[in-house]
Amino acid sequence: MHKLSIALTLASLLAAGCSSTSSQSAPPSMDEMMAAWQRAATPGPEHRALDAFVGTWNATVSSWWDPSAPPEVSTGTMTNSWILDGHHLEQRYSGNMGGQPFSGIGTWGFDVAAGEYHGTWQDSMSTALMVSHGSRSKDGKTFDMVGTNTDPMTGKRARAEEQIVIESPNRHTMTMWEMKGGERVKTMQIVYERVL
Repeated sequence: MHKLSIALTLASLLAAGCSSTSSQSAPPSMDEMMAAWQRAATPGPEHRALDAFVGTWNATVSSWWDPSAPPEVSTGTMTNSWILDGHHLEQRYSGNMGGQPFSGIGTWGFDVAAGEYHGTWQDSMSTALMVSHGSRSKDGKTFDMVGTNTDPMTGKRARAEEQIVIESPNRHTMTMWEMKGGERVKTMQIVYERVL
């Protein structure tokens, strides 16, 4: 973000009285606000942890529509690349699912101010947007995310848990669980193997 843009935004917040501050405490100074915006706008080591996913990957997708039946298996290709000056990782997927062409677009990043990873996902099989938030393990190899999406059967928000595990520089796995019938069940697993 350009300094002029930040300065104009901060000036307008100060002019509005910074409604988020209490009437008994002094509003933050321009320097404090500029420093906070600068911290929030600067990618850090948490972003560098996502470098492991940059590239093009063959994907093998196992989907459990019925937990008691064998999974449906499909394939595709995922390409991940940095966008917006390294602030967010863009994901582009192309493949098939259920015998039909399937494509999807996602983003992944780290919100410095919130101190958590976040992601979005949208695809050609839904008009909904999945939004997820989560954390990374201390060894940097596992990401645990919790997402919300719209259940097409009920029209209500539904929760999904995702775990992404870096198994090697050339392979990682994403596993998803959802609540079905009051039970947590595995609904998807994607194995990614590096092409480029």
